[in-house]
Amino acid sequence: LRPEISEDLRATREYWSSRRAPGLAKFQNRFYNFFLKSNRIADGTRDYGQVLRMVLSFSDLDDHEDGEED
Repeated sequence: LRPEISEDLRATREYWSSRRAPGLAKFQNRFYNFFLKSNRIADGTRDYGQVLRMVLSFSDLDDHEDGEED
């Protein structure tokens, strides 16, 4: 990566790390895991790739629903 990209990634990571609330993050992770499992993602957050496939398939359906693309 070019140095300015690496620096931007580092600065972004540092920014969000300084604003992270561990207790809230733990609750958020548990809630999201529950949400995924209730939407038939059996492994919840452990299988995030399955979630991405689901989102992309819905997006693809939406794009082709009217026979037109945006």
